[in-house]
Amino acid sequence: MGALDDRPVPSPSQWVKGILEFSSSSSDATLKVRRRLVLRHAMANPDKGVIFELYRPELIDVSHPNLRIRGIEPTSLGSGAPCAMVQDWLVLIDG
Repeated sequence: MGALDDRPVPSPSQWVKGILEFSSSSSDATLKVRRRLVLRHAMANPDKGVIFELYRPELIDVSHPNLRIRGIEPTSLGSGAPCAMVQDWLVLIDG
């Protein structure tokens, strides 16, 4: 995760493995957002295990076997106040 740059694709040991799915959360109603794209740990309980979440995801680029997805990732300032940043995900499709 992080800003895109010209460095090569990270080594396999730096990747996070999981399942991409669309989901909703109870707090989404206050944000007026119906769904979000989440990366969930593959062996987690369906109500838990969210590793990352992305609101308003857009497919930016497709180049086999990678997808680039851009969206808004919520984060906390530590004092409970929410904030957000634009985040690009590089998704490697592993079959």
